[in-house]
Amino acid sequence: MRKILPIITLLFAMALSAQAQYPLVTVQDIQTVTAMQLTACVDSSTYNNDTVRVQGVVVTPSNIAALTTATRGQMWIRSGYGPFSGLDVIQFSDPNANGMSNLVAGDSIEITGVVTEYQGSETEIIPLPGVNISILGSGASITATVVPVSDLNDPGQANNVATGEQWEGQYIEVQNVTVVSVDPFSGGTRVSFVVQDGNGNKLNVSDKFIAQRLPSGSPSGTFVAPNPGDTYGFIRGIIAHSPNGCTGGSGRGYELNPTDTSDYSLNSAAPSIISVTRNLVTPTSAQAVTVSANISDGDGIASVTLSYAIGVGNNTYTPVSMTMTSGTAMNGVWAADIPAQADGAFVKYYVCATDISSNTSCSPNVPSQADPEFFTVRDNGTTIVDVQFVPTSFSSANSGYNGLDVTLTGVVTGSAEANGLGFIFIQQENELAWAGIMLTDNPALANLKVGDIATVSGTVNENFGFTRLEQ
Repeated sequence: MRKILPIITLLFAMALSAQAQYPLVTVQDIQTVTAMQLTACVDSSTYNNDTVRVQGVVVTPSNIAALTTATRGQMWIRSGYGPFSGLDVIQFSDPNANGMSNLVAGDSIEITGVVTEYQGSETEIIPLPGVNISILGSGASITATVVPVSDLNDPGQANNVATGEQWEGQYIEVQNVTVVSVDPFSGGTRVSFVVQDGNGNKLNVSDKFIAQRLPSGSPSGTFVAPNPGDTYGFIRGIIAHSPNGCTGGSGRGYELNPTDTSDYSLNSAAPSIISVTRNLVTPTSAQAVTVSANISDGDGIASVTLSYAIGVGNNTYTPVSMTMTSGTAMNGVWAADIPAQADGAFVKYYVCATDISSNTSCSPNVPSQADPEFFTVRDNGTTIVDVQFVPTSFSSANSGYNGLDVTLTGVVTGSAEANGLGFIFIQQENELAWAGIMLTDNPALANLKVGDIATVSGTVNENFGFTRLEQ
């Protein structure tokens, strides 16, 4: 026993000595970027790739981060409430191994790790394997720092690096914002949404924490997505950087990630437009189109308007009041007609609902004129060009026929026959642009040969941005 104790003491001393050889720096040391660098759109830490020791207070423990698993852990720490004082901590090993999983919000800790830049823009520290996170104290208070949206992004949602970088990794609060779009992704199992302040500066609200995970997601949560037009007194969360603008990349700028259900303060909810449908997929020039909208609202709907315009470049919309055809003002179906139009006319439309508290939402999302529903009038039936064509001015590239059943005719240009493409495509005769479409999910299609004329019925589907006709 006398021999064992000195050996244990020696090993412990060696571990402490190895850890102490790394410099002790502050979160601000790691995160601070000079004004000159930010003006030049350089936002990387001067400690990038260095191994350091850093102390801070746990803001978000690893068990509430959506990324945390049995083999990975993530949390955020802070050192004060001011600029450059928040930091992402991520490790690619069992969070139980170094004590990360035992930490709670308010713990004061010391970490030894390597400073890195995620995707070249978001500073983080990766704890060294085999070196435990030291707990220095507990019970520190966690309060969000109020930051204007204009510090983070502009009205185009481009990052304002000069004023936004200082808040990366920090727990902040934005106030008095309105939801302008809701964006499901990952097959509808996840959702983010965009808010704007009174001056139109936009901020994406995303889901790095379970607080904003849907019941259908993995990990699953209980979040219910807002509607365009909803207003929040405040939203709190951790700022992450999805680079765009002068820093390069096509990300969403600085974005906010709420950590708990208490990070959302919903002022009032706008009407929920559950669905918008039309009775005719492709009308003839003799047919009016009835547009119906299923709408619910806790206060009750005061009015619903269908707005339509004729022509790709025409943005002068005609408003038509919709009438409730079934249900109640709190959950009902509203309808109105788009008059018959000439053969070949391109028709675009959207629906807006206002409740008795003057909250308004639209479908598609605001601004609806940037991404309306649409169809083409055809006396001889739907064409491939009709299904594929999307004006370049629209914010979405999805087909106006997505989810609808159509019958299309075209020449087979790709087949499953020997030496063929292995995929079946048809193309509209005498057309070059917007004229081809892929056919899927019908074994009988394997008999088609290049050059055949095929008439096929199916459902238009957008698969990762690729328009297909599924049988």
